[in-house]
Amino acid sequence: MKEIQELENRLKDTADLQLQQERRITELENRKVEVPDYGDQLAEIQSALQQIRAALPDHAVTHELGQRMERLAAKMPDTMKVTHQHDFSDRSRGTIIGVFLLLAAFAATLAVAFHLWQRNGELQANDVKYRMVRQYYPTAAAWAERAYTANPDSARMDVERLEAVQEAFRLAEKAALKKEKEAEKARNKVDRMREK
Repeated sequence: MKEIQELENRLKDTADLQLQQERRITELENRKVEVPDYGDQLAEIQSALQQIRAALPDHAVTHELGQRMERLAAKMPDTMKVTHQHDFSDRSRGTIIGVFLLLAAFAATLAVAFHLWQRNGELQANDVKYRMVRQYYPTAAAWAERAYTANPDSARMDVERLEAVQEAFRLAEKAALKKEKEAEKARNKVDRMREK
């Protein structure tokens, strides 16, 4: 029952749409379209075209020019030999040298900036270390500050001398440990030989 009712509704809707379309079509058929009169404008255009034609050269002249062009085109080969010469003119040499100089300056600037960035990192690390010493050992930091402020050159020489002595001690200890190991190996070897 529902399906029949739906079909009837659809048929009714379709019929309504069809009637509306028929009304619109009849309205369009009854409408009168007025086309404007372009006669005067077309006459002006025609007279301008006649003046242009009168100003153009004779047909014989254009025909002769066309024949000349055809003869010249026939003389031209199908393929033309082209040679490329690669060289630097005086103007381009200066430009190329300038570009290379700019690149070299940029590379040098970049290298200096990288070096300064690394050095800045080292200085920041030393700053943190000095601040740690100042916090944990304030008397030692105060002594170092006084000694350096009093005579910077002497303080630098003293530090270098102390570092050299410390390095000598480290090398001597390393050599002594090496000798001790060698002596131990020799004793072990002698002990093994006695046991046999």
